[in-house]
This record gives sequence, structure tokens and C-alpha cells, in this order.
Amino acid sequence: MESAQNDICDGYPVYRRRSKEDNSRTIKVKVQNQEIEIGNKFIVPYCPLLSRIFETHVNVESCHSAKSIKFLCKYVTKGSDMAVFVVHLAVHLENGQRVYFTEANAAQRAERPPSTTLTSFFAMCEADPFAATLMYVEMPKYYTWNQSTKKFQRRKQGTPVPDWPQVFSTDALGRMYTVHPRNDECFYLRLLLLWNKYKDDICEDILHRLRIQTNNPDIQITDEIYNEGLILIEDQCLTIANKLLIEVGMIAPNRSMHDAFNQELNRELQYNVDTLQEFVRNNVPLLNEQQKQVYETLMQAVDNNTGGIFFLDAPGGTGKTFVILLILATIRSRCNIALALASSGIAATLLDGGRTAHSALKLPLILNTIDTPTYNISRSNAMGKLLMQCKLIVWDECTMAHKKSLEALNFTLKDLRRNNNLFDGFMILLVGDFRQTSPVIPRETPADELNACLKASPLCNNVKTLSLTTNMRVQLQNDQSAAQFSKQLLAVGNAKVPVDATSGLITLTNDFCRFVHSQLALIENDFPNICENYQNYAWLSQRAILQALNFTIQSKIAGDLVTYKSVDSMTNPDDVVNYPTEFLNSLELPGFPPHNLQLKVGTVIMILRNLNPPRLCNGTRLSVKRLMPNLIEATIINGKYTGENVCIPRIPMIPTDLPFDFKRLQFPVRLAFAMTINKSQGQSLSVCGINLENHCFSHGQLYVACSRVGKPSALFVLTSDQKTKNVVYQRALQ
Repeated sequence: MESAQNDICDGYPVYRRRSKEDNSRTIKVKVQNQEIEIGNKFIVPYCPLLSRIFETHVNVESCHSAKSIKFLCKYVTKGSDMAVFVVHLAVHLENGQRVYFTEANAAQRAERPPSTTLTSFFAMCEADPFAATLMYVEMPKYYTWNQSTKKFQRRKQGTPVPDWPQVFSTDALGRMYTVHPRNDECFYLRLLLLWNKYKDDICEDILHRLRIQTNNPDIQITDEIYNEGLILIEDQCLTIANKLLIEVGMIAPNRSMHDAFNQELNRELQYNVDTLQEFVRNNVPLLNEQQKQVYETLMQAVDNNTGGIFFLDAPGGTGKTFVILLILATIRSRCNIALALASSGIAATLLDGGRTAHSALKLPLILNTIDTPTYNISRSNAMGKLLMQCKLIVWDECTMAHKKSLEALNFTLKDLRRNNNLFDGFMILLVGDFRQTSPVIPRETPADELNACLKASPLCNNVKTLSLTTNMRVQLQNDQSAAQFSKQLLAVGNAKVPVDATSGLITLTNDFCRFVHSQLALIENDFPNICENYQNYAWLSQRAILQALNFTIQSKIAGDLVTYKSVDSMTNPDDVVNYPTEFLNSLELPGFPPHNLQLKVGTVIMILRNLNPPRLCNGTRLSVKRLMPNLIEATIINGKYTGENVCIPRIPMIPTDLPFDFKRLQFPVRLAFAMTINKSQGQSLSVCGINLENHCFSHGQLYVACSRVGKPSALFVLTSDQKTKNVVYQRALQ
């Protein structure tokens, strides 16, 4: 009770409500033979003046704060007139509608199943001329669904439809129920109902990509683009249910027309012939004797169409990349196709048109668990047609590849041309150095790694070996320290450095590298004055630390730290109870982005997936230019496309080396000031720092780490007492 009206409290006035003790008026009434005294406590507080004016009860509120925005915008959007009515439309096969029955009416229901929105739509198309002009999803706009009679009826209110008397339209929407692809025929029926209505929208991405590829924004949608969309749908149908579109009542695509849109083929035919011919003319005279012999041997095999499999054994600094680029340019300048592949993403970026072998050939990521792996390539798909016209396949850093990948390529090429000859007469050039890292076999023994090596494949009995041994850094720069460094590197790679019998470690000498004694010193030597140089892309691209010190280096860059959190979920809903989200968030997997991705503008990152080969391959290094909620804009800092700006989206990723499947939605990047030794293979640097506080544990890792640079003054090593472990499998070198 209040003896007087008080000031407004939280927007509402506190009205006067006098108590009996304050001389308020009371009356007595009888309720169920009982006399009750009624006072102000039984009466809702109100303003008599406003109630009289508006002839209704009025609540008074003073909107004098930020809440006033709420009342200005809230009530004008309330009400059924502002909401769109959505009608769900059934999708089922003939006599496949859902039926509810009891024991008493089961026979009757089975004989005469109830109508659905789909069967009623077909009936209306036969009886109503206007309905015959509509698509299924348009029915609710002009008709109401009578749930009791199970029939569509024309609307009696709404906006009149021109030229159609007694037909009215509203804003009601029709939405077909989704159908799981495993429900094969019903899924295809839904596609059929959607195709004619939404074919422009379905093919919009194809049109967009074509405009970008041709640099012509005026291209309009054509029958060829519709055909490409149908081919993509049919490919999915073949994958899921092994059925063609014509088998489910849809339009059959014209596969021969698809060749005009063969992106794999077009990518390999878009090189500028004049530029390539000039490159060949200018660089063939620069070959040394060994390089010239390799070049002429390989080009003679190409010209004679003799085919065969060659292995180019080339340690670091011998100019193998230069020779490969020249061979590729020569073949492409003749309007022929040469496919450039690499086992690592970084190596792929160094080749013109290079891509990772797993991405280009659709090879499974985990090969050691598959007895006879195959490529997902056939005579009718894009890559199959490309391989059938290919003159040469170059596979760089092949020593990292599993032997089954080469055996699968042999099987695929034989199958494409229905030929049992080795690689069907194709010419294969394998390039690498068996002193470098061997195939990675998770949780396996050295014997398993050796068994996975290319040398363990029977195909290697047919390999013709070519060699490059002359160190070009010494020849071109006349740097005698580089000559000595090259010999020391080969001693490391061939396990010729003396090993301490007690500790099993080798001793690195002072003329081999420059030693540092702390992680901070390693960073300062490798990235001096990073605060001033972090936006210098050429400076960044030529230096790296092998082993992770990324967060320490990033902290030296000015700017705000932006955190991106991943969305982790189980692919199988039944496993959600066993693997809570917190556990999934805690997983830090190799080759996988972290749950908490923390970046700054200017940070160096590495792509972990093949987003747009050859521009964005697994292993491409970039510098962050802009951080947005759903995109990262970055500049490529290594490879042919250095200096190009790209946008990186979030993508779903599923790891393949866990006993369960979960999906992580995150940007496919990691910090890359520092990287693992295996990730660095194939990259040349001006300055390299190696953190050997933890010893190398696999074949060739120390050799790979030290061979990223060409002279000892550019190599900084953090290790204890100048000692470290050098793991070399002699069988891999034999």
C-alpha cells in the first residue's frame, strides 16, 4: 500500500493505494454466504483519466532509457500479418505415403491410403487449369490445404491474379520435406521436382567459375552450363546409388559436351606458348653438362614415345627444379600436356602448374591400411581424359610417397587404355633424394617404413636412374664454404659422420653451422627485427625455424590478437555421448588446425588443405593481411604465385587417423614462422633455424633440416653440446 503516488520506478509509476488504516474506502460483499470486506488491495492500480479516455485499462510506462528503442521497433513487427505462413509439402513415391492405422481399419487404409499434398497436387493439375501452370512448391501461395478433406482449395482472399478470375495469391510459402540420399528413388523424385524451378540457382556457381576463368563477367547461363550441372548431380547419384539420372526420370546429361568444361584439361592447355618457347630458348644454353645430358635423355624419350619410368637422383643445390621446369616448358610449348605433381605441398608450389599427387590423382590419404589402393579415375571423368592425352608425368619429392601410390598409378594408366604394358607406355619422371625423409607410417616400425619405400616396389626393377651431382651454388656463387657445406651435408645424409658409441649421437662442427644456446637467440638470429620486417613478404618467405616456436615469434608482432574457435562435432550422432565437445576441442592433431586459432595481421600461416591447386596447395605459406569473422585475407609468399592476395574460408575437415570420426569446422591454416621438418621438405631458404632440443627420430630428418640452406653461415642450430641424433636407414640408400 502507498499513501501517496511516488516517482517512476523502473519505468512504471507507483500509484497511490491507501490502506484501511489510512482511511481508504471499503465495502462488504457476500460471497458464498460469507461476508468479505473489499479494499484497495483487491483492485489493480490504474489511472482513471486514461481509462475514461480510451475506455479500457491502460498500463502506463515511461520509456525514458535505451528501452525506448525496443518499444519503437517491437510492436510494429508483431502480429500474424507480419509473419509468413509456411506449408510443408510431402515427398514420396507412388503408394509410398505414410499411413496411420489400427487393427480395425488396417485393410481399409491399405486399400485406400489417405491423400497427401503431393497426390492432391497431381489431382489438382488434372482438374484445375491454373494449378497445371504451377510448380509443386508454389501451390500454398494460391491454395489452402484442408487437413480434414485432404484436398487443396483455392484461396478466397488475397491479391487477385491477373487473367485468372477467382484466383488469389498470398505470401504463403511451400517447403518440400528434405529427403536423405539413402532413400534413393524418393531423393531423386525431390530433385526432379526441384530441377526445373531452381536449375538457374543450382548452376549459378558453375556460371560464376566460368566468368572468372574466362575473365568475362557478361557470360550468361546456357544449355551447356545446365548440362554441366546435370553431370555434377549424376556423378553424385552414381557415387551414392550407382544410378544414372535417366533411370530416375530426370534429363540425361550430354557427357560429350562435358569436354568443353573439363577443368583438368583446360588448366593444362592454358599456358602461353610464346612465353614458354622464349623460356626454353633462354635457358637451354644455361644447362651444365650433367643437366644437359638429363634434359636430352628425357626429351628424346618423349619425342620417340618410348615411355618408361625414370628416376632423377638429385641432392639439394644441384638444380633439379631448374631442369624439371625446363622439361615441362619444352613439352607444353609444343601444345602437349605435361602433368607436374609433388608429394609435398611446398614442392608443388615450386613447379609451374604443380599440384600434390594426392589431390590431383584423388589418392586416399592413408595408404598403409589399404591392400590395393586405386585412384578414383575412370575413362569418362576429367582426370582420366587428361591422363590419356598426357605426354609426361613428373613426380617431385617422390621419396616421400608410399610405394602403393606408384603401383596404383600403374594400375590406373593400364586400365585407362586397356593395355597391360608398364604404365601403358606413359613416361614417368620420378624426382627425389632417398637421403631425405621416407613415407610417414603412423605408429609403425622402421621396417614398416622401409617396406613402404618406393625401392621396395617391384616396379623399381624397371626404373632408369639419372643423376645430378654438381652443386650449382658453388659454381654460380664461387662460394668455397658452400662447397665444403655440400660435402658435409652428403656425409650427414649417407650416415658417414662418426657416431659416439655410448650416446648414439653425432657431433656437429663449428664450420657446419652456427650454434645458439636458447630459443630466444634462435628467434633473434632467424627473424632479426621482425617488428620492422613482418610486412616484407620476400624477407619472410626466405626464413623459417624447424620445430615449433610460433607463438613466441607472433608475440613480437604489434597488433591485436584475433581468436577463431572451431566447431567440433561427431559425424555419427550415436557417438556424441562417448566423445563430449570438450574432448574434441582438446585434440591437437598433425596436419590439422587447432580449436583455438590465434592470429595477428602480418602473421605467417601455412595452408593445410588443397583449396585451389596449384595456387593454394597444402603447404603454401602466406602472410595474413586482414582478419574477418568468416574470411582470412592473406598474401602468398612462396612459389609461382608470390604476391597474390587470396581469401581463405572456414571448411569442414575430418581426420583419417583416429578410431572415430569427428568434424572440425575451422580455417585450414596453422602458424608457420616455424614448421616441422617434414613440412619444410622441398623448400629453399636464405636463413634457417633448427631447434634440436628434441632429437630427430626418423630417416633423413636431420639431412632435410640442414639442407634447406646452401651455406653454414645461414644455418642456426639449437642443441645440447653440439650433439644430436642422425637417423639413417642404410637399406633406403642401397
